[in-house]
Amino acid sequence: MHPHPLTNPDTDSEEYYRARYHYLLQIIFGETIAIDYCKTMATFAPNKEASDYLLQQQKEEETHLDMLTEYVGMHPRPHVLISPSLKKLDDIMVQAIKKRDYIECIFIQNFIVEGLNISLLRELEHHTDGNLSELVTKILKDEIGHMEFGITEMKRILKEHKSKNLRRKLIWLQRKTLFYATGLALTLAREAKYLGIPMHEFAEKAVNEHFDRISKAGLPLPFLDKILFNFARLFLKII
Repeated sequence: MHPHPLTNPDTDSEEYYRARYHYLLQIIFGETIAIDYCKTMATFAPNKEASDYLLQQQKEEETHLDMLTEYVGMHPRPHVLISPSLKKLDDIMVQAIKKRDYIECIFIQNFIVEGLNISLLRELEHHTDGNLSELVTKILKDEIGHMEFGITEMKRILKEHKSKNLRRKLIWLQRKTLFYATGLALTLAREAKYLGIPMHEFAEKAVNEHFDRISKAGLPLPFLDKILFNFARLFLKII
């Protein structure tokens, strides 16, 4: 049995500081835009329960943002950038918000993006310094709830709407988001070793968890998409 490489990073190194802030900046960007998204989505949610949940989610995202900004404010912040792929995911969500398309918004934000965020947070929880791990554990509890809300909503939507066009639209959306999620993973992969994250395991878990969410929601994927999932998994494992 081979030990995992670099699961105990040098938490006092410049490389660790840079990688940690690079990863956290992506999460902070995601929390920031999620606050506005949730507030806006609540205005065109299909029922009071969904609207109330999204407003509660907004409050939780605000709390996460406060916790994260306080943490990074007390630690080195080398010059790093927000991933262009993450900005592309934001662009897709902006278009869905403009259309006031609740189904697209829930699918992208609570189903796809929150799921990706959870996969990333779990790696940070397991492989980084103690203080950050403790902070991430607190955030994860809420984020898992947001993702589960997305799964529940997609289950409901797919049961209520039998349209083949809707299913085709969602399959196309998940293809686009998977493409940019893979791009984000590539951006972060270069520094994974400095945080002690085994990138091949992260890739395997992230793709498998995404596939599981699709299955739980009851969205059958064409054979092509299963090939794309396997390609993404293999590609991320060998980089």
